[in-house]
Amino acid sequence: MGDAKTLESVRGVTRRERATGVGARVREARLEIGLTQGELGGSRFSKEYVSQVELGKTRPSPAALDWFAERLGVGRMALAGDSTAAIMAACEAAVTRAEAEIEAHRDAEALAELEGVRDALRSPGSERLALRLRLARGWALQNVGRLDDALVELAAARQAAEQAGSGDALALALYRIGVVRYKMGSLATAASLLDEALRACETTVDPSDALRARIFNARAKIRRRQKDFTAAAEDVEQALELAHALNDDRVLAETYLDASLVAERRNEYTRAREHAERSKALFERVADHEYVGKLLNNLGQLRAITGKPEEAVPLLRESFRIAVEQDNRIDAAFAASSLASARMHSGDLEGAIESGYRAIELLSSREEYREEEGNAQIVIGRASLALGRLDQAESSFKAAADCFAAVETVSHLAGAWVALGDVAHSRGEAARAAELYRQAAEALQDVRW
Repeated sequence: MGDAKTLESVRGVTRRERATGVGARVREARLEIGLTQGELGGSRFSKEYVSQVELGKTRPSPAALDWFAERLGVGRMALAGDSTAAIMAACEAAVTRAEAEIEAHRDAEALAELEGVRDALRSPGSERLALRLRLARGWALQNVGRLDDALVELAAARQAAEQAGSGDALALALYRIGVVRYKMGSLATAASLLDEALRACETTVDPSDALRARIFNARAKIRRRQKDFTAAAEDVEQALELAHALNDDRVLAETYLDASLVAERRNEYTRAREHAERSKALFERVADHEYVGKLLNNLGQLRAITGKPEEAVPLLRESFRIAVEQDNRIDAAFAASSLASARMHSGDLEGAIESGYRAIELLSSREEYREEEGNAQIVIGRASLALGRLDQAESSFKAAADCFAAVETVSHLAGAWVALGDVAHSRGEAARAAELYRQAAEALQDVRW
């Protein structure tokens, strides 16, 4: 009651006479927003503890200061009394650490690092650093699957880059937004954004060849999805040229990975394997074990595609092991899905079903990976059909069709209809089977190969 009665008079005093000390700043900020000491302490600290802090008799711990800063809506460093120069230096160090964490695939740690400095970068004069924060935070958010949040952050970064007239930051923002749109399934929008990013690169005094290589790699992914393999190959060739000139092992490793995927889709399996082996060796050189696991998955798939599923299985098991060790659910899911296919082709039908369901379980919360979920459902369905479990096969093929329809992958959707036609044929439903086969054939007529 006393706090409420004296609120206005205290506000007047604090605005005229800014007291020094952590306790005085806590009290000032609390009264500014009309909280009592008990409300500030909440469920964590008693009213008496808050009072002792405000009187300067107790210095709050770092955890207590974080709690007070969050509830008061102010920056922790400002509450602690750091100077503007010190706050900016600390913020820049935090953003730099977060960028390094993202490069090392520690996105949760990066987000935690950035969360602690967001409030401090809302003041005038911090625009350049705030732009870096948005670019980093948006990228980390997309890496952990929070695509809508990532889009908001990166759109704000794009606007800030345009206002600042920073061509390199604008190119990076456009590239990252394009990647998010690609993951959301908006292929045409993503391609347009990547085209804009390349144009933005050309407006800078010293364009980043590493960024340009990554833009070409990302555009190649889109063109693979659009079945334009010739254009995809042209993009990876440009990316490889840039990456070789850079002499950057990481960029070159990423580019060889994409080149391998394009070659695989063009049925150039020897070239695909060579590119994948080079990529794996480069990722080993930079000690990126997560990507080494990805490459083992790719190499296992190539073994399976070329009729050597028994050689694929150990590679895929190792890929799965590395993903689990790295706590990467998505890579583990992809490895499990590939393992399901290899086990099916090697005759281990029950094992294929087991691995397929494991992949689906790991992918369950990520909408952007519906296509891979559909692939796993197809394998489960095929293995079930071979075992004579028609109801289970039909259920899996229908689930696969739903996945492929959601991401508008027409060729895969047609494959699901063919599989459903096979179930109908096994049941003796000739008319139903013929209708499904016809439906698949008509859909494929519109696909650009």
